[in-house]
Amino acid sequence: MLNSFLRKTGTSEEPFKGWTAWMELRSETVDKGRRMPAVDTDFQLVFFPDGDRFLGIAFTEHPRWFRHWLRQPLVSEYRYWNNTDQPNGISRKEWERRADAWDRVLGWEPPSTRGLAIDLHQSGGPFPQHKSDRRRKQKETS
Repeated sequence: MLNSFLRKTGTSEEPFKGWTAWMELRSETVDKGRRMPAVDTDFQLVFFPDGDRFLGIAFTEHPRWFRHWLRQPLVSEYRYWNNTDQPNGISRKEWERRADAWDRVLGWEPPSTRGLAIDLHQSGGPFPQHKSDRRRKQKETS
């Protein structure tokens, strides 16, 4: 994402200038609560014990990252929301089971206060690579 940002902003040759712009935009996502998927590298998972399983919520601005998470062993989608009808393919009984399960683990508190939160991103965001680092990595993969 950072490399793409540097290319789009024309700062590939001055990576620390681009990185500074990146970090300023990143701080706006945190400080002002703005949504900026192009610079938002946050990915948080919150897990809730529920009997012999865990339910979890993934917080990310990137649907592709979420789809990759769902491909992990023992991970499957168990979605539920109470502001609309159940989706096609899920029975009313199953939808009610999901409602009960999510009510049980979430209660009325914010998810981060009820479960185990894991941040899957580098604190401070990614750092730009020097040209020599990129060349070295290219040689290693060749």
